[in-house]
Amino acid sequence: SGIYLEQIGRKLRMAKVLKATRGPNGGYLLSMDPSKVTLKYLIDNEVVRVNYKVKEDKPKDMLSKEMYKIFNNALKPFYNTSITEFKSFGKQSKRKEKSLEVAEV
Repeated sequence: SGIYLEQIGRKLRMAKVLKATRGPNGGYLLSMDPSKVTLKYLIDNEVVRVNYKVKEDKPKDMLSKEMYKIFNNALKPFYNTSITEFKSFGKQSKRKEKSLEVAEV
């Protein structure tokens, strides 16, 4: 929803990742070098939350804790990956897909 996007935008502005312009031609622009915007930067600046606290020792909480561990471990390799690297990864994937299509013909 629009409200959720505004909340994300506010967090990104507070972390100095985006700058916002109001008005009919307004919008968001990156305000820092995309090679410096990493998952770790977003976590350190509380744009992304990856903490988990168990309030009670219930089976439901234990399952949630295990799911958090799996999720957190899956993200670790990407902590120092920048927006620029993710963008180039997408381009490489498209090139590989095209080369696979040619090889299959």
